[in-house]
Amino acid sequence: MNFMLEGLKEKFLLFKVLNQKDKKAFGELYNIYRDRLYRFIFFKVSSAEDSGELTNDVFFKVWRFIQNGGEISSFAALLYSTARNAVNDYYRQKGAPTIGADYLENLEDPQIAAADLEQVEISLEKEFDENRLLEALKGLKDEYREVVVMRYLDEMSFRDIAQALGKTEGNVRVLVHRATEALKKEITFLS
Repeated sequence: MNFMLEGLKEKFLLFKVLNQKDKKAFGELYNIYRDRLYRFIFFKVSSAEDSGELTNDVFFKVWRFIQNGGEISSFAALLYSTARNAVNDYYRQKGAPTIGADYLENLEDPQIAAADLEQVEISLEKEFDENRLLEALKGLKDEYREVVVMRYLDEMSFRDIAQALGKTEGNVRVLVHRATEALKKEITFLS
C-alpha cells in the first residue's frame, strides 16, 4: 500500500473513531501505531516490559480522551504527546528526573537551508547495523532521541512532531538538524 493510501485509510479510521466511537476502527489504528509507539517508548525506558505496559496505557488514555469528546487534529501527535507524558510520569514515580526539561526556546533559524536538511536525511538513510544504531541513539540526549525516532523511524511530518512536542515547525526543523548532527557524531564515535 502506498503512502497516500495509508494516509487516507488512517483518516477514514480516525473519522470512524471520532464520529462513531468505533472500537474496531480504533483497534486498526492501534495495529498501525503499536510498534512505532512501543519503539519510541522503549528508547526512553529501555525495559521491554515497561515499554509494553506504557504503550497500552497510552492507547487506553487516548481512547478515553476520544470517548470524552476530545478533539484531535493529528492522531500521531496526540499519541506521541501522550506517550511523552506517560514516560515523564513513569520516571516521576520512580523518583528519577523527568525528561525534556531542556527544551530549546523559540528557535527559528531560517539559515538552515533545505539542501542542508536533505543532506542530513540522506546520511541517515545509509544502512547501519541495528545494534550500532541503537547504541548511537542511546548516546543522544532524550529530546534529540525523540525527534530522530519520530522523524526517521516513524516518518512523522515536521508538523506532527511540532504538535506532539508543543513547538513550532521551525523549532522542530532546528531540533531535527541538531539531533541528526549529534547522531552522526555518535555513530562516528562508535566506529
